[in-house]
Amino acid sequence: MFEKGLHWPIGIFISTVMIIALSVGTVIVALDNPVQLDNTLLKKKYELDKDINIYLTEQISFNKKYNFELIEGQLKSNNSTLKFQFKAKKNININSAFMTLTFTRPNTDLHDFKVNAKFNGKNLFIVNIPNIKLEGRWNIFTVTKINENVGYFNYKADTRKNESFSRPQLILL
Repeated sequence: MFEKGLHWPIGIFISTVMIIALSVGTVIVALDNPVQLDNTLLKKKYELDKDINIYLTEQISFNKKYNFELIEGQLKSNNSTLKFQFKAKKNININSAFMTLTFTRPNTDLHDFKVNAKFNGKNLFIVNIPNIKLEGRWNIFTVTKINENVGYFNYKADTRKNESFSRPQLILL
């Protein structure tokens, strides 16, 4: 069928065409799935690197003055309520307290949303979460400001499980 010595150039040609086709396919798939930026503390990597000492100092100061924990709640796909409690380690007057929660999926930031917590005037934050459109795993980043101290925490939750929250992780420490 092939003349003597003709099968090697044909094999090399077919291999080259296959490599080019697979390269084009890889580029097409890569364009459909863009790279997600790292969102530790919901900041861009270079911004976080530039100010990392400030964030570490804030977290250490917060941890020295307060204990912070989730005391009640379960993440559901419709109307969830979470309660976070903080306790001052020393006798500290609370002048102002504010907490923002950012809900984000582990692999994408397309469905991110933020919720502000209501401070009850004592030592409790109450968070009412609207309907969550997608079931599954969620990362919950909390930024808590009490007086002038700021604490950053990361919770992992799953709307499909009854015990939906994992133990909080300090984002920076």
